[in-house]
Amino acid sequence: MHDARGNYLRILSVVTWSSAAMFVWGCDYTTNPCADDRLNEICFNCTRFAADCTEDIFYNMTLLPCYLKNMTVAKRKLSRLDKDSFQQVAMLKILNLGGNSLDTGKIDKYAFRGLEYLEHLTLNRNQQIFRLNMDWFEDLKSLTFFDAHGCTINSIHESIFNSTRNLQHIDLSQNKINFLDKDVFKDLKNLTILNLDGNSVSSLADNAFIGSFMSINGEYNVISFRFNKFKTWNETIGIQHLQELNKFNLYGNPIACNCEIRWFHTWLQTANVSVNASCATTSSGAHSTPVQDFDVGSLHCSIQAWIVVVASVSSVLVVLLFVAIMYRLNIRKMYHKFSLRRHYKQLETVT
Repeated sequence: MHDARGNYLRILSVVTWSSAAMFVWGCDYTTNPCADDRLNEICFNCTRFAADCTEDIFYNMTLLPCYLKNMTVAKRKLSRLDKDSFQQVAMLKILNLGGNSLDTGKIDKYAFRGLEYLEHLTLNRNQQIFRLNMDWFEDLKSLTFFDAHGCTINSIHESIFNSTRNLQHIDLSQNKINFLDKDVFKDLKNLTILNLDGNSVSSLADNAFIGSFMSINGEYNVISFRFNKFKTWNETIGIQHLQELNKFNLYGNPIACNCEIRWFHTWLQTANVSVNASCATTSSGAHSTPVQDFDVGSLHCSIQAWIVVVASVSSVLVVLLFVAIMYRLNIRKMYHKFSLRRHYKQLETVT
């Protein structure tokens, strides 16, 4: 059964690859799309490899050349994408759909199918996109740049980038994200820029970035969480283990400079990373002192002696209570034997 299924998948893979190869080889590179008056009515700044079009292009996709590399349908009234929307232009490398009215529920899960060469995908400022569908990314194995800032995304599924391991730049800023699954940004070794500014994230899972930010790219390895809701930054997140990280931005977060922030303060003293993080000094979130300049000596984090005594006594009482409950029958027997023995002694004395 498993062998038959494996053979089927291999055959399907070969057929898919062959179809893609035939599409590329069969593409007529001699045609000049800009000479077609019909195309010029719905596309502007037309060149042989690029087209800036209105939403009407999706009803006239056959007018576009199969070798098109750059397609823009931005700031229009595009509200939906149907299945195999880009089948005619499967060789696209750059696709900009920003500033439209795209709706999560109106983007077919196979809308981006076949775009195996796509490197840049822009969906920014589509304010009806509240969730990213994993199926959209299934064929985008060459994707290096993804921009979805200014949408209304509220959470990110941990497997969303499983098919796009070559990602270098992710921009999810100015959304409504308040929850991130634990593995969403793991094992993206080529990742250099992660922008989550202007969301509502308050915590991250342990080792949230393990296996990511492993490329050496000068000063471009950046993580930014400006204007989120972090009150502390836990050591378990593991940012201190990202050897190639250059910049880390927490500006605008209500960081509480208390005992929990001591490890972060200590790390900042020796870290080879440019960090922007300040202590929140008022309930309104006003910021002043950078965390690295905060005087941790002013904190009273040592455990007081009386707390130790109370904790120790409480522990002893709990243990004694546990023993008493566990061995209550034996204790009763021992007490009964002791009472009988004392009673016999009293009778012997009387006689």
